[in-house]
Amino acid sequence: MSTEPDKISHLRRAIEFFSIIINREDYIKSDDILADFEKYQEDTLENDPIIRRYLKTIENYIGKEVIESKPNVGYCLKKIYRDNLDWLQPILSKYLSLVELDSLNYPVEAILYHLKTKSLYNLYKLKEARNRQKTIEFEYVNYGRTEVKQKVINVYSIILRGRKLFIIGFDTIKKEVRHYVFNQIKSVGEIYEDSSFELPPKEELSKFYRDSLVSFEGPEPRRVVIRFEKAAEIYVKQDFFHQSQRFYDKNSSLYLEMYINNEYELFTMLGKYLDSSELIEPADWKEEYIKKLKTALFLNKI
Repeated sequence: MSTEPDKISHLRRAIEFFSIIINREDYIKSDDILADFEKYQEDTLENDPIIRRYLKTIENYIGKEVIESKPNVGYCLKKIYRDNLDWLQPILSKYLSLVELDSLNYPVEAILYHLKTKSLYNLYKLKEARNRQKTIEFEYVNYGRTEVKQKVINVYSIILRGRKLFIIGFDTIKKEVRHYVFNQIKSVGEIYEDSSFELPPKEELSKFYRDSLVSFEGPEPRRVVIRFEKAAEIYVKQDFFHQSQRFYDKNSSLYLEMYINNEYELFTMLGKYLDSSELIEPADWKEEYIKKLKTALFLNKI
């Protein structure tokens, strides 16, 4: 039986270590986590430059961004995840248990898009309040990012629509069911231990989803395949295109596969590699892309 390369083995152990950190109920403070990183590095990763680079990224990130003394690891998980998609997916899939995605036909990896700049702690506490049927408070920033309001909510559900996570719950101040965009929650406060509430019937929640969140569904993500010249591989693999990206080699070329729902997002990505890339799929987007390239040549009198 073949053994894994040491590099992958160390990455597995690093992710397992992050799992322990994330799932600790007291959610250790930044000083503790940095001390643990140092010990872990000394014990197991002394001679592995790739892991040291990841740990340094995490250490720097925690030093700059600490939310209520609780480390934000979503960004670091995304960095490691995007480079090791195939074997890491089963490990990261358990984080999906924080969000109710079972009934949604959506790429598993998309969850990291929503967590890359937010604390897993916020999501953990909201899910905890929902499971225990306890009222919770949080600070919510309005759409224009000009005002922060205190919300006191009975959390009914946490769902993914389009490219956004939504918290569905009963606003105890306004006395109505509302939805809140997860990325606009600035911080999560205390759970009211002396509170309790009953979850509404699923039919009522389904009606609320249809009436309030239909505009967030968006088109279904489409499979995109791009071929890159081998000479560009070193630069392409250092870039980040999309949370669903997957690289593979074929016929002496590097291929990128991903699932996105906006062709203009794709065209922007390709602009950086005009002289070293070929859009393979989907055919209709390729046709539109070629038209735009021809228009650009005409406008520049070439």
